[in-house]
Amino acid sequence: SVDDYIQNVIKETRTYQTYRDYHNILGCFKKHLGYDKNRTVSFNELSSYTLLNKFKRSMIEKGLSPNTINSYFTKIRVVLNDAYLNQYIFEKFTLHKNLTMPKPMSKPRKCSVEEFVNALEKCKTLPEVQALGFWLLMFGTRGMYPADLVKIKKSDLRDTIGSDTFTETTSFQDKDFNNGEEI
Repeated sequence: SVDDYIQNVIKETRTYQTYRDYHNILGCFKKHLGYDKNRTVSFNELSSYTLLNKFKRSMIEKGLSPNTINSYFTKIRVVLNDAYLNQYIFEKFTLHKNLTMPKPMSKPRKCSVEEFVNALEKCKTLPEVQALGFWLLMFGTRGMYPADLVKIKKSDLRDTIGSDTFTETTSFQDKDFNNGEEI
C-alpha cells in the first residue's frame, strides 16, 4: 500500500519534514475522498484518474487555492514515481493535464509615490527602511535575478548627470531609528 511505502521507504530515505509532508498529503487524499484515516490506499487508487479527479473537485469545493491543489498533485506524482524507481510499481506515473489547476493571473499591486513616502516616514527601525529600499531596488531592476543584484559593484553604477561613477548623496542621519549611522 502507499501507506506502507511512505512509512517504510520514504521515511528511511528522506528528511523527517519530507516524510511528514507526504504522510499528510496521503491523509488529505483520504479525507477528501471520505476514506477512514486508518484505511490503506493502494497504488492503483492513488494513481486512478477518476479518484484524483474526485479529489480535485473536493478540494475546489473546500476552497483550497489553485497553488495548493497543484502542490498536492505534484507531491502525489513524486511519491508514485519514487515507487516506480524503487520497483514497487511498474508503470511511470504521468499526471494528466486536466488535473492541474491554471495558475491565477494576479496583477501586481501598484504603489504611488505618496504611499512609498508615507511608508518611509512611518519607519521606526533600520530593517523597515531596508525592506522599503529592497522593494524599490527590486522594482527598479525588474527582470534581473537577485543573484545578479548582489554582484553589482559601486563602479558599475553611473550617475544620471553623466559622471563616470555613482556618488552617495543620501544619508538618514536625521532619523531616530538609525542612531546617527549612515546607510
